Amino acid sequence: MKEAILSWLYPNFCVHCQALHKEESLLCHACSEHIEWIEPSYEGTIQGALLVPCGPIMSLVHHKTQTERVTKALGALFVIGLARYTWPMPDYVMASPYLETFGLAKAVARWIDRPLVSTHIWHRRRLGRARNKSVLLIDTVLRSDIECSLKRLSLRDWRLLALLPNEKT
Repeated sequence: MKEAILSWLYPNFCVHCQALHKEESLLCHACSEHIEWIEPSYEGTIQGALLVPCGPIMSLVHHKTQTERVTKALGALFVIGLARYTWPMPDYVMASPYLETFGLAKAVARWIDRPLVSTHIWHRRRLGRARNKSVLLIDTVLRSDIECSLKRLSLRDWRLLALLPNEKT
């Protein structure tokens, strides 16, 4: 009875096409089938993008700051992507220096049960402990200036996983 009332008060709409659907997912079945994964390149890569920037994934990206539910769903996509790249499990997860990525990094850290470190000045002490460990940096897009930021942080072993391949979002 409670579920029927809740579904009547808060119906599930697809974030992309706005269709009403019965699943508790953010996308309807038809839209979720249109998410396209980018095939990872394995030859010593330390940077990777997960998804083709079109269709339903763009709707999720544009809603990521509005609800924790969207951020958790995008975090789960990062975990799937991490498995696709077959990189070793990191010791720490870190958000890129851009503010909008902190929620995503936090969701990924929770999904893989790793501590979250920040690049912000008030977390420098905890970041110091991560310098000799492996760090997975989370970002929404692969940015051309990210390597300069990472060099300033003096991280020894890092990998960058981004949701989208370029800065056109």
